[in-house]
Amino acid sequence: DGLIADARRGAEIGFVGKPALHPRQVVAINEAFTPTSVQVEHARGVLAASAAAGGGVMGQLSAVQLDD
Repeated sequence: DGLIADARRGAEIGFVGKPALHPRQVVAINEAFTPTSVQVEHARGVLAASAAAGGGVMGQLSAVQLDD
């Protein structure tokens, strides 16, 4: 379905939502933009690293460079 593909593509490139023109579109849009448990855990790790660094340079998290 074009709506699902478009919503997933938007989520992949950083969009956080998409307007729905009809109530039947809401479920597909929510599924595309709801983060996975892996994404949620990564975000929690980033927040913890930021807090531990006092909001400054954070270093690395899972071999990924994090900057403030």
